[in-house]
Amino acid sequence: MVAKGAIERAMIRAMAGPNIAPLQELESLELVHETGPEHDGVRLHYVSVGRGPLVVLLHGFPEYWGGWHAQIARLVDAGFRVVAPDLRGYGQSDKPEPVEAYYLERLADDVGALLAHLDAGPAVVVGHDWGGAVAWMHAMRHPAQVKRLAILNMPHPAVFAAAWSTFRQKLKSFYFYFFRMRTIAAFMFRRFRAFGQRFMLYFFSRRAAKWRTFDHYGDEGLRPGAMKAMMSWYTALLARDPDTMVQLVRPLRLPILVLWGDEDPAFGEKLADPGDHVDRDRLEVRYLRGAGHFIHLERADEVSEALAEFARDG
Repeated sequence: MVAKGAIERAMIRAMAGPNIAPLQELESLELVHETGPEHDGVRLHYVSVGRGPLVVLLHGFPEYWGGWHAQIARLVDAGFRVVAPDLRGYGQSDKPEPVEAYYLERLADDVGALLAHLDAGPAVVVGHDWGGAVAWMHAMRHPAQVKRLAILNMPHPAVFAAAWSTFRQKLKSFYFYFFRMRTIAAFMFRRFRAFGQRFMLYFFSRRAAKWRTFDHYGDEGLRPGAMKAMMSWYTALLARDPDTMVQLVRPLRLPILVLWGDEDPAFGEKLADPGDHVDRDRLEVRYLRGAGHFIHLERADEVSEALAEFARDG
C-alpha cells in the first residue's frame, strides 16, 4: 500500500510550474491586523494598509485576505488605503454554525457593517468569485457605501440564477453538490491536509504557479472550523430556490468594471455581462484572453494595474 504522503509528494513533483508573486511582497508594508465590530453575531478580521481613498478587496473560495497580496502591494503603491477582510467563515474571522448564517444577504451586510465601522466614505469595492457575489449584493443593499464596483469572474446574481437552471452550468459547478455536504467535504479536505483546497487553486488558475505557492491557503483552511464554514457558503446557496436570490436584486447605477478570464472552467464568458441590471453606459467588461478563474493570481500585474486605473478614475 502506498502512503498518502508519498502520493501527494509525487503529485507535487508533477505540478511544478512558474511562480506567482508570493506573500513576501507585503513584508515591506506596514499591515495592520484588526477585528471589526460585532455584527449579526460575527466579527470579521481584516488587514488595513496605506493612505488615501479606500479600496476594499473581497476574496473568494478557497482563499482568505492574503489571496490579494499582489493587488494590495500595487494599490498601496498607487496611493490608496486598502482593506482586505477574511469574510465570514474564513481565516481569522468568526465561523458561525447555522447554514442560514451564510445566506448571501447576510454576508453582504457583514461588509456593510465593516464599511460603516471604517467610516471612510464611499469606497471602491472589488470582489472575486464568492467575494464578487458578496460585492454585487453589498452594492445593491448599501449603495451609499460604494462609489465604484469591480468584479472578477463572478456573474451577477440574477445572471447566475438563470444559468443555474441549465444542465451545462450544473455540470460546470458539479463540485457545489459535494461542498453542499459540508461536514463530509470538510472532513475530506482536512483529512488530506487541505490538498483539495490547494488543488482547486492550482487547477482553476490553469496551473500558473508552483504547487507550494498555495501552501499558505492550506494553512488558513486548516484553522479550527474553517473548512466546514467555507463549505457552508455552498450549503446555504443550495438550501434555497435560486429565485430567492433574484428577489434580492436591485438595479445598480454606478461605474462597474468586470474583469473576466475567458477560460474559466467554472463560469463561461457569456456570464460576464450583467445585462440590464446595471447602467450599461457605466459598465466595462474586459476579457483576459487565455486566463482561468483566479485571474488576480495568474495575471497579477495586469489585474492589479487595471484595478489601480479603475480606482483612480473615481
